[in-house]
Amino acid sequence: MLRNASQLFAFVDAPQLLWLRFLCLSFKRSLFATSSAGGALPSVSQPSWMKTSPEKFDAISLSFADPDFSILDSREFFLSELPACQEALSGIELRKVPNSTAAKQLQLSQRVRVKQIKDAISAAKNHDASFVRDQYMSLVAKSGLREAPAVELHMFPESALDPYSNWSVLVVPRAREIFGKTLFLCNAFAANRCVAKLPFEPLPFHFSHALRSWDPLLDTSRSVSQIELIAPELFLLLGLGVLCCTVGWTVLRLAQSLCKIANSPAVQTIDKLLELPLPQTYQVIRTTVVYAEAESQEVSLVGPLDPYDGHREVAVAEMKRSSWYVHASAFRRLLGSLRYCLRSHQPEAVMGRLQTPPGWIILYDETSSTAGVRGACITEPAAFKAHTDFLVSPGSVLRRQLILAASHASAQWKLLSDLARHLPVSSVVIAAQGCFFMHVLVLQQIERNVYWGVNHDELLEAQQKRLSPTPSYASYAFAASAAIQAVVIFMTFGGQFLDLISGCSALLVAVGVHVWDLYVSVTGLEKWAQPQRTCEWVTGSSTLPSTLDKLDAVGSKRECHFLVASMLSWTAATTAWTVLACMTLDGMRMHGTLVDYSFSQGYLLYEAEATTLQNTLLLHSSSDSITFAFQIGEHTASLSLEYQHPQLEGQQEVLLYSKVEAGAAMMTSSVTAGEYAVFLPQGPFYSRMTLRAASKLRIKDTVYVIHVIRVGETISLSLNGTADVDEPADPNLTAPFHERRGWSYQKKHFDWHVPKLRGDLTLGVELRPICFAPLVGVGPGRVSKYDLATLAPSCDCGTEKPGVGNDCLHQEILALPGSDVCVFLRREHSARGRLRPDESQGSLSGRGSDLVQWLRDVSISGKSVVLISFHTGDSGSKSWRPFRAENSTDEYEISNLFLLSMPARLLLMMDTQLVVAATQDPTDAEESVLPLRIVPHHPPIYLSIPAGDSDGFMLPEFSVYNMRTEYTACLLSSDQVQGNVLDARFEVHEELVYLGKDCLKSEVQRKRFWAVRKKTPGCNECASYVYPPWGDKSDITVTSSIVTCMTAAVGLDDNDTLIRSVESLPTKAIMRDRNDCNILQFAIRLNRQRMLDELLKYWNPASTTAEETPLGVAASEGNTRMLESLIAHRADVNALDRRGRNALFHASHNCHVRAVDLLARMKANVSEMIAPSDGSQCRVTPLLSLFTQPRGQGCRRAEMLNDLIKTLVQNHSARLSVEDTRCSKANRKAGLCCLQQTALVEARHCQHLGHSEIVEHMLRELQGWIA
Repeated sequence: MLRNASQLFAFVDAPQLLWLRFLCLSFKRSLFATSSAGGALPSVSQPSWMKTSPEKFDAISLSFADPDFSILDSREFFLSELPACQEALSGIELRKVPNSTAAKQLQLSQRVRVKQIKDAISAAKNHDASFVRDQYMSLVAKSGLREAPAVELHMFPESALDPYSNWSVLVVPRAREIFGKTLFLCNAFAANRCVAKLPFEPLPFHFSHALRSWDPLLDTSRSVSQIELIAPELFLLLGLGVLCCTVGWTVLRLAQSLCKIANSPAVQTIDKLLELPLPQTYQVIRTTVVYAEAESQEVSLVGPLDPYDGHREVAVAEMKRSSWYVHASAFRRLLGSLRYCLRSHQPEAVMGRLQTPPGWIILYDETSSTAGVRGACITEPAAFKAHTDFLVSPGSVLRRQLILAASHASAQWKLLSDLARHLPVSSVVIAAQGCFFMHVLVLQQIERNVYWGVNHDELLEAQQKRLSPTPSYASYAFAASAAIQAVVIFMTFGGQFLDLISGCSALLVAVGVHVWDLYVSVTGLEKWAQPQRTCEWVTGSSTLPSTLDKLDAVGSKRECHFLVASMLSWTAATTAWTVLACMTLDGMRMHGTLVDYSFSQGYLLYEAEATTLQNTLLLHSSSDSITFAFQIGEHTASLSLEYQHPQLEGQQEVLLYSKVEAGAAMMTSSVTAGEYAVFLPQGPFYSRMTLRAASKLRIKDTVYVIHVIRVGETISLSLNGTADVDEPADPNLTAPFHERRGWSYQKKHFDWHVPKLRGDLTLGVELRPICFAPLVGVGPGRVSKYDLATLAPSCDCGTEKPGVGNDCLHQEILALPGSDVCVFLRREHSARGRLRPDESQGSLSGRGSDLVQWLRDVSISGKSVVLISFHTGDSGSKSWRPFRAENSTDEYEISNLFLLSMPARLLLMMDTQLVVAATQDPTDAEESVLPLRIVPHHPPIYLSIPAGDSDGFMLPEFSVYNMRTEYTACLLSSDQVQGNVLDARFEVHEELVYLGKDCLKSEVQRKRFWAVRKKTPGCNECASYVYPPWGDKSDITVTSSIVTCMTAAVGLDDNDTLIRSVESLPTKAIMRDRNDCNILQFAIRLNRQRMLDELLKYWNPASTTAEETPLGVAASEGNTRMLESLIAHRADVNALDRRGRNALFHASHNCHVRAVDLLARMKANVSEMIAPSDGSQCRVTPLLSLFTQPRGQGCRRAEMLNDLIKTLVQNHSARLSVEDTRCSKANRKAGLCCLQQTALVEARHCQHLGHSEIVEHMLRELQGWIA
């Protein structure tokens, strides 16, 4: 299933120590028999969970194909020991996982025993309590760690590059107690609570399990030979057993010796001293302290008695029993306590009062049976003792062995951590054995010195002879071992010379320390011939012959001396043995690791640590890049990343970190940590990230697999408000309005049609998480049997329901190499609104999981909704209105609801956008934009004409992208046009109206359409909602008329339609007789030159019965090209329209100089009297019309008036003074007409009209022309 990332952890060329080979082979058959017997699985019921293949999954685990639940569903699952799932699993010890990187580093370092032993010995040697304190703090810190779940559950497809591949579930046990058990996977909220039966394999047998200790990596690995794990443990137990036996035997002999000491005749000596007649004279043989009182520690002022100062003899006047511990040393008090425990007798001493100097001295001490004087009843000590370099004290033995043990452990650790990566396994074995052998040689030599020293000292005391020890060959064996070790390392070293020097530094130091100690032991052994006097004042023979024969037994005190030294040597040797045995286990544990890792986005289902080889990252489908931050372990040499995605070609590989070359990750200098940006395509497809951490040693890489599972959300919109209802009896009657639709439906239908609303309108956006794991791939025509996210060649979402959407909560089209596919999710309950993780020990999500908070949290996440309004009045201005997040009181709620309330009038017909940031990550919130327009009308009506009528058509052509309220039906009647609405909640009503006949005597029909809301189930008041029409009284009107069709064709500049309309007339001669249709005028006003030429073939250019003549319209527009076309078709330039005005009047009234010049050149009468435009009684010429109000827009500028006056007067001889010859005598008498009018007089009169500058200019020009 994991093609390039299947091996979770395995070792290649694991250290197989040669000195373990014989024992490994002897136990191989029995151990493999136990393993295979324990690995048999019981029969599994459906669904068929089964053991994973060792070739694909190295760790002990179970797998299951074709799951019927999602990864979010599994967060509610738990384990149970009962098939009916009545109660969750309990009574197991869950692993404690640190939360901080520093704590994870500390926990990982505790797996390496050799380093711990080295640090402990170094701390003991240096009397450093920090090591103990650190260990204590690490134990205390464990109480605050997070509990990891008992099992991990992951989902992934068989091939990360094939989106159609089948999905599988991987269950990895993480608690020691569940191995070898058959448990049941349960869902508390399903009808069938038992999901599956889980027969877990047992763990292979290890001795460490008896101590309730286990390694989550090595113990569960199938590729690691269990022989290689058990053999070091067996050798470690063997060493500890030998130590226990030796120490036990030594302690037994110590007890016997202490019993002999306790039963010594010290009481008889005290009684004899007290019976002596007084005073008695004693000789001082060593410095003796004088006390003020017998029962006091106060020292007398006279000072101690020193035989070298003349105090050779003292007289004792009084003797007295005293408690020894008042005056004895700490060591003697300890021996006295042991004696007291054995004999139930309080140790005593005899104090003697001196005559001169005054005070008390110790005559006899029961703990040591000696004193500082000699005389009656006090035994004289031996004259000679063994040299201190020959007979080493227990304290010196302890100090030397601590130094040796620390250097030996440091050397072995350096060999394992630095040199092992450059040496073959056999060389590492020889070097480790050589270090151990040299260390044991030095320890044995120390013990040998103590053995001969105590025998030598005993013989000196008993017979005053010197004991000659046998010669020692330890130096030669040490040198041979060191030479072999050096040759092997130098000959097989595969690194650079600097690496060799650095790696061998600790070895050289350790060898030097051992050489020094061995030299001290060997030279000390030679001091047998140089015994030391115990005291100058002790008499004895000066002749000390030598002998090779030692005594059969030594005294109890000397025996205790030897036994203590022997016990220390055995302890040190066993410690070295333990270091050697742990090196094999530590070599397997020193693999490449990731101490901690994290992602800038998403949610890791399980805590990232060194032993979490499989993990699942929930990542939002809109994310296209994530930053991977990591910290590697101290034994990691390199880290590489491989990631796969169906939309990426092949497998992407990159080297993140390496000790020998530059990696792609950005690394920090203080710690071995880095960051790397990973780019993944957006969308719901699964991605697999494989991280390979290579070790410094020659063992297989540690593989971490991260399953990147995409999560998204279903977004639903809702509108809530108060709508008017159609109730004639109560115009103020209202009803609640509520509609809901999906995001995908809104993307295709931007407009949301609402009735007439009152008050505030509440817009709601609800986000519900969905998960695309598993993503079930189905072929064409097939349907998935589960309510899960589905991948198919096309979207199977059923029929779209008006105003709501289709059956899919989510659907999107994605591009794959070679084809497009659809990812969709049906079923309403697939979008979860609540998630209830189990909190028992058997929970799959782990106790205290914060997944629910991550899914729903708004205050610290990037989830938000904003409404952006675009204002058409101000160019480019827009406003933002954020939605309010509604906080749910349900602790298991994972959906989010955002609301925005505002007056409905502020939203109607506004171009708005919904900006939804749905991702859970605060640092990089991906936003989705959705256009939205609230339309206070019902859905638009779509027009259609009979399919069989090939001649009929609509003007303009009906288009859903350019809706209008008025259309023209050409070559068909209005009743042939049909209207329908796509929203099935509405129906279309029609009304046909006859409007009479047009100018061509054809019948004019008009059909009105409007939509009405129907009654729908669950909404009885919907049919009474008032939806304002799109037009004045209806939504769409369709007019049927030839003239209307021609006019529409001219307006649309559709020459073909115009020709078709003309050709449809039965007789075209009627067009030349009808001059009041104004089609020519409409074409001229729109500057349709080509259409004018076509129309002039049929229409009379005169049109004198019309409101405006075609020539007058062209003159008003100043269109000289149109004027030329009309004149070319014999249009009369002096023709008057219905209002009695000619073309020259319209041209001059609007100051179109070129049009005036053209008409004047075409023989237009420049002095013809016409009706004025201001309603006065005086008829005017074109020149005089310039001084009447109002003038056209072109006459606002004085230059235009000047040019026009010049053209009329100077170029075309317009008369400055005219007389209305048509005025009758009666009208003249009545003052109803003007007799004589002069341009200059009219110009001066116009000064009162507010155009003084223009008039003054005109006056200057007129005066010049008159002159």
